[in-house]
Amino acid sequence: MSRLSRDGMRVLMGDIISGRYSEGARLPKESDLTERFGASRGTIRESVRALEERGLVKVTHGVGAVVQPSEHWNILDADVLDITLATARRNDVLSAFLEARRILEVEAVALAAQRASDKDLQTIEEAFERLKVAAEAAVTNPLEEANYLKTDAEFHSAIFRAAGNIILGKMVEPLQRALQTAMRPLARPHDRITRSLPEHERIMKTVTNRDVEGARAAMEEHLATSLAYLESIRAD
Repeated sequence: MSRLSRDGMRVLMGDIISGRYSEGARLPKESDLTERFGASRGTIRESVRALEERGLVKVTHGVGAVVQPSEHWNILDADVLDITLATARRNDVLSAFLEARRILEVEAVALAAQRASDKDLQTIEEAFERLKVAAEAAVTNPLEEANYLKTDAEFHSAIFRAAGNIILGKMVEPLQRALQTAMRPLARPHDRITRSLPEHERIMKTVTNRDVEGARAAMEEHLATSLAYLESIRAD
């Protein structure tokens, strides 16, 4: 996709997600969009096609592009998620992501405690050590938070791999990428990092000790922290 097409897609995506164009509404005619964006018809068609691929609109010959219900939107798509988190829909989406994490990760970490090989356990320990270094850097330098989120994702991915379920591993790859985007808006990153590091350490230790129930409890505690930050956003 060209830069101009992508820019147009994101603007129209913002119009839809923010409610400017509600469910069932038709997007403006192609000629109107070319005038609005100062772009060619080909560029606009590519933008609208990208919206259709992500489930935001349905294009029908003779009708045009019609906005689809939000349950059709691909919320795991990076652009859809990024723009959604900048709108009033943010808190609802974050709640849904945290709920999805709980459903998947609490049982995944229990499976990891049961099934992890010695190599898996070493990988988890090494992932935690990288996370610790990244956390220490992010606490003193906010610009390091992106690297912290990356190492956080790597730690959780190591847990999923250690669970020994190849289907689960493939299912959560796009979710894990989306979760890193979803976590960025949570309040007070300094406090979040400081508190979450010992939570990650407890997860690591319970898995390496093959403490199944302890691992479940450790993951529940960790996800409860994220939920508490989300509730703090709602209260502000």
